[in-house]
Order: sequence, then C-alpha cells, then structure tokens
Amino acid sequence: MESAGFNEWTFLDASGLPHSEEMTIAERIRKVGNQLEDVITIHDPEMYDRDWQARFVYDERNDVRLADYACNDTHRDLSSVKGVRR
Repeated sequence: MESAGFNEWTFLDASGLPHSEEMTIAERIRKVGNQLEDVITIHDPEMYDRDWQARFVYDERNDVRLADYACNDTHRDLSSVKGVRR
C-alpha cells in the first residue's frame, strides 16, 4: 500500500517527527509464521537525506478481528475488546 497527500495535521509518531507535503509512505504487510510483520518506508526528500523504515511485528490474536479503515474514519469503540481499557 502506498500513501501520499499528507498535510500539517498528519503525525509520524508521538514525538512529532517533522515531514513535508512531499512525503510518501509505502507499507508492506506480510504474515510470518503466527506473526504479522508491518514494514513502513518513509520517503520525504524535503526533510530527510534518505528513506527510512520502521518495522512492527504483531503476534497472532484470536480475540481481534482486523478491518480496513481510512485514517479519517470516525472513532471506533474498542471498549468491548478484551484487554482494552476504557
């Protein structure tokens, strides 16, 4: 999946890493054994000298169902998911 068209309201992480409107993101998700690996590549030639990546690995959970959504979808109530605090 590739994404573009980010604006000043978009954030990369909780620390507030900067980005420009030129930023594009490529995300590759694959199943490895009983885990899901998510590798995100940030391309922003205006802010960074070279592309950089973040990698996340998630263990399989039978109590969670993945669903597609857009970042601007309205908030979803996760309070019924086991382990999620209210």
